[in-house]
Amino acid sequence: MTNITIRKLDGDAEDRLRARAASNGRSVEEEACAILRDAVGEPTGQDTRDVASIFRSFFGPTNGVELDIPPRCTSREPPTFD
Repeated sequence: MTNITIRKLDGDAEDRLRARAASNGRSVEEEACAILRDAVGEPTGQDTRDVASIFRSFFGPTNGVELDIPPRCTSREPPTFD
């Protein structure tokens, strides 16, 4: 475990941290640890990129694949509500 010292934390932030800790039934130290764990995330071993980024990493121009993207057009007339 690592010890962290936080200096120059303004009083308002400290008060909010104490209130948040109390509302969660934790000590200030436990609450600060929970906030840090949430902020840095837990390693899941899963890729958290979106689908488009993953697709580009496999099929993008950097891998020698250039796909022609068809132009957008309407395939039918929009419905009318008369």
